[in-house]
Amino acid sequence: MEEIRVYHTIWRKELFCGIGCLAVTALIPFVGTFTPRDGGVMLVLCLWGLYLLSTVFRERWQHRPYLTITDESIIMQRKDYPENVIRFDEVKSFERETSRFLGHTSFTGFIIVHLKNGHGFVSIIGASDLTMKSQQLYDLLNERLKK
Repeated sequence: MEEIRVYHTIWRKELFCGIGCLAVTALIPFVGTFTPRDGGVMLVLCLWGLYLLSTVFRERWQHRPYLTITDESIIMQRKDYPENVIRFDEVKSFERETSRFLGHTSFTGFIIVHLKNGHGFVSIIGASDLTMKSQQLYDLLNERLKK
């Protein structure tokens, strides 16, 4: 079967937040009285906006998928970490993490990977804000595990 690539979709939110921080930074001197304390606020907002924009552009330019699902393994690439390879022959099961609040059960956005190594070791895959719905990703991983 083919290799399936899953990307983050949160880059739009980061882009708008970064542009918003820079816009607020540009407007602070023109609103009301300007004090030295406002200079510190401007610096923090400007740096935060630049950081958010740099992460968006780095992820878009490199075009690295967050998850690459092959027939044999899952390759998880986080922003600033080395890639993590989880082989399907080492996986015992996948489980959707849920939480109970006021009698309601809801999905938290994580898929827990139980490994066969006998020590109860687990790995966690973030399944929210991706190009594939979390339920589709969960079903796909279980389908690949059964093969």
